[in-house]
Amino acid sequence: MSRTWQEIRVEVGSEFADLVANFLHESGAPGTILEAHDDRVVVTGHFAAPISTDPLAAYCASLGAPFSLTQAQIAEENWAENWKEYFPPVEIGERILIVPPWDRTPSAGRERIVIDPGMAFGTGHHATTSGCLGQIERECLARPLASVLDYGCGSGILAIAALRLGARQAYAVDIDPEACAAAEANATLNGVRNEISVMNGSATPLHSFGLIAANLFADLLVEKIPQFWLLLEPGGLLVCAGLLVADEARVSAAASKTGLQMEYRTCVDSWVVQSWRRMG
Repeated sequence: MSRTWQEIRVEVGSEFADLVANFLHESGAPGTILEAHDDRVVVTGHFAAPISTDPLAAYCASLGAPFSLTQAQIAEENWAENWKEYFPPVEIGERILIVPPWDRTPSAGRERIVIDPGMAFGTGHHATTSGCLGQIERECLARPLASVLDYGCGSGILAIAALRLGARQAYAVDIDPEACAAAEANATLNGVRNEISVMNGSATPLHSFGLIAANLFADLLVEKIPQFWLLLEPGGLLVCAGLLVADEARVSAAASKTGLQMEYRTCVDSWVVQSWRRMG
């Protein structure tokens, strides 16, 4: 008997689509599909285990905009095939090309990074992930990195990209066992399984890092930034993502309090990525 997935579809105004997608991610969907229809967007998430849609409906209502919500059970083979349509190759920065396992797009001089989109959050399509990748690329091309930490690793895409761009060793940490399994599988797909240590839990490795990528929610970023500062080498870079413009001031205050200095910032679709340098 084939496995089934719970498919949840939410139609909202385009300005709320990323917020709903983020809610679905936080609720356990390994990824989301966004389909634009004029000023409306249908956000689709898939769940391996059934969940109640009541919290999602309450959240959508709290946004103060009209929405519609539907759900269905679909067979795994249909789910997997449907996803192929929505995960085309993605070029990021100067060197990165993100592709799903079934794609054979020529790399054209880019680092081809293979990520299975059905396993965990982090495919390069969301603004937080692509923003992180762009800043990781800048740092990897600017100087050699002995060790990198990907905290809240999801699919492992950030750690894998850093390794493919020249970092010698990476640690990937996540509290979700399925994310850790996905990171290990994706590392194998990219030929870097021996260079990455995947850790399940919330503890931070006792190590020093030239670069730390933290694609988290704002509250957790604020909590963890002092610890990240301690783990950064002098001259090391902390890349913070997963925060909306409305949360940016709190994260900036936490980083500035440690003495970190902001070096770079991007904002796409209200999602902010910040890079902070430890000067000493």
